[in-house]
Amino acid sequence: MVSRKFPPTTGGTQTVLKNLFAFFDDNEYLVVHDDERTTERIEFAYRESRVDFPYIMRGVLGRLLIPLYVLLIPAIVARLLVLHKREHFTKCLILYPDPFFSVAGYLFTRLAGVEYVLYFHDLFEEAQVKWTRILQRALAKIFEKKMIQGSQHFLVICGGLRDFYRDKYGSDPLVLPHSLDLAIVPKESRLMNADKALGVPSKAIRVMYSGGVYDNQYDAVLAFVEAIRDSPIDIKLTITSKRSRGYFEKIGIADENTEVSFLRDRKDVFEAQRQADILYLPLAFKSRNPLEVRTALPTKILEYVASMRPILVHCRAYSFLSRFCIENKIGFVCNTTDKEAIVNAINILTDPAYKIDYKYRVEWLAKYDRRKIAKEFRHILGGKGVE
Repeated sequence: MVSRKFPPTTGGTQTVLKNLFAFFDDNEYLVVHDDERTTERIEFAYRESRVDFPYIMRGVLGRLLIPLYVLLIPAIVARLLVLHKREHFTKCLILYPDPFFSVAGYLFTRLAGVEYVLYFHDLFEEAQVKWTRILQRALAKIFEKKMIQGSQHFLVICGGLRDFYRDKYGSDPLVLPHSLDLAIVPKESRLMNADKALGVPSKAIRVMYSGGVYDNQYDAVLAFVEAIRDSPIDIKLTITSKRSRGYFEKIGIADENTEVSFLRDRKDVFEAQRQADILYLPLAFKSRNPLEVRTALPTKILEYVASMRPILVHCRAYSFLSRFCIENKIGFVCNTTDKEAIVNAINILTDPAYKIDYKYRVEWLAKYDRRKIAKEFRHILGGKGVE
């Protein structure tokens, strides 16, 4: 497998891969990924080979180093060719979202004559990767169509990406969605909130958001913070993130109504979500990345549904996220940044008349059981099914 984002930790792509590769033996695959180190506990063994610029160079040279990122491509290809001579790969999984590792994986397969499966978690040419967008677009213009057309299977993570690439290239991608360990789904008896949860007064309405706040969420989250700040009712927002409170203060999100909790362990995040009154799921209304916002389906959505709490989805009506949540009846959708509408949505979700249909959610989540998705994935790769 060629993927910049590995090992499987709490990041979006890593969690997707964790759910898939938890059912592989470590001698079945080898991962070529970057040199990022993690202090998180890795839940299973795997064989790896790392290729990357030292992070000290990134810190010292910053943006000046970016043009040199293209040198990663021949370095990764060379590493793959050496490994192939030893391992005799029968198939290569190329994972995007990283242009350098994915293009290197493609070039390796052409040189080695190895079949490959392509799996997109995001847009390629249209993605707005902050510092590498010019290089990324140039690489995509050269390689994206060839990579898609030459793949044995072209996988995407959601219907929004499937529809986009159908329109762009007339291709017919397979949707291999994000999956979930159903063991995290709470029993019905555990659905009541604890008054002490999230460290805010029990009289306050407790809203929780998990993750970072970037351009693809920013204006929606800012509108939400301003709405609860001006609301006559007591609403507290808790953000669980690897980012510090100082970061959220700098971008204007953290204030007296917003707590920021640093939670590294996924289990701690799940437990905090179960104790919230509302789980908040935003995508930006005005973004520099309009196509990403239109096609995205945040991977946290399955964990939100599994937490059995009311979900406030905050995004534009034309986005795939909005359509997905309405069609699947898994959240209350607010398609505006109007303050009164936001507060009204919160009132609806905290009204005693609003009930979570536990049975429906359990049945709906069964479609995304990681064992089931991993079995489909192994079938696509030509391996044996999951036992």
